[in-house]
Amino acid sequence: MDTLDQEMTTTAGGPGRASLAVTGEVDASNADRLRSAILAAAGNHDAQLEVDLAAVTFMDSTGLRAIEDASRTIDPSGAGLVVHNVPRQVQRLLDISDVWPSLDVRR
Repeated sequence: MDTLDQEMTTTAGGPGRASLAVTGEVDASNADRLRSAILAAAGNHDAQLEVDLAAVTFMDSTGLRAIEDASRTIDPSGAGLVVHNVPRQVQRLLDISDVWPSLDVRR
């Protein structure tokens, strides 16, 4: 398990799985670090990456854009990244944005 500034934690899943658990607030001050953490986690595993947002307390549009950009970098079709355990406040952001159709979001 690697911790990045106590805001994001990457944890390897079972065989053939990779996951990134995100905690705390994601905004313009750390969205670039989120994108980098997603790309690093995806680069360390040859599998679909699961991004767990259960412990995110706040996310603005820059955080959402970082996830979308990383998803497109990993796999232009978006199949290489799954977002799950989306809290209500992030769900609302997804609902009002144009990003929703380009991400694989599982509740």
